[in-house]
Amino acid sequence: MRIQTSALRICGWIPPGVFWGTNDYTPKRIAAMHRVQHLGSLLAAEHPEIADLYCDVERALTCLEIARRFIPQDEITRSPDVAAKAVVFALGLLLPEDERRAITHERRRRHIRARWDFTSEEFRNHCRIASCIRHEKHGVNVGAMLRGRGRIGWTQEEKRLLAELVSSGAFQNASGNADYGRIAQHLNTLFHEGRWVRYTNSCRSMMADARRKKRRDK
Repeated sequence: MRIQTSALRICGWIPPGVFWGTNDYTPKRIAAMHRVQHLGSLLAAEHPEIADLYCDVERALTCLEIARRFIPQDEITRSPDVAAKAVVFALGLLLPEDERRAITHERRRRHIRARWDFTSEEFRNHCRIASCIRHEKHGVNVGAMLRGRGRIGWTQEEKRLLAELVSSGAFQNASGNADYGRIAQHLNTLFHEGRWVRYTNSCRSMMADARRKKRRDK
C-alpha cells in the first residue's frame, strides 16, 4: 500500500540533481533536505519492509526502485532525488549502521562483478582510458602509484642522507665500496621504524638514478 499522496505532497518543484555537485545550501536544497527527512520518517514508520527489500542482494533493487513501490509516481516524477534519498533516510532508521554498511558493500561488489569481467580486454581497455584521462587532467601521482603497489616513495631528506652516506664512506664493505645493505638498514631505522622498506638493490638503484640525473644536468 502506498503512502497517501497528501502526506507526500512536495511543496514546490525541487530540480533534479539539487543534492549533487555543490556545497551551497540554497533554499531549494534546504527544502529538499527537510523533505527527505519527513518522507523518510513516514516510510520507516509505515513500510518497515523497505529494509527487507534493500537487504535482498539477489534482486538488488535501487533506492529509486524501492521508492516507486510506496511513493506516488507523480511525486517521484517531480523530484526523483528526494524520493530516492527518502528511502536512504528510512534505511538509516530501520537498519543498524554496521549492517547497512555491510549490505551496501555487498550490493556494490555484486554490481561491479556483474558489470565487469576483470579478465576481459574490455575491462583492461577501460582502465587504460581512465588512467590516461586522469593523468592528462591531474598529472601522474607517483606517490599513489607506489602505494598502490605496496611501496613507499623516497622523501628528499631520505635521498640526501643516502647520498651523504655513500659519499662519506661511513658504510663500506671489504672492497672499499659502499655497503648498500648496511646503508639500507640504517635508513630503515631512521625513517621507517626499523621496517624493511629499503633494500640493498633499491638503495643502489636510487644512487644510480641520482648520478645519471646529475650527469644529464651538467
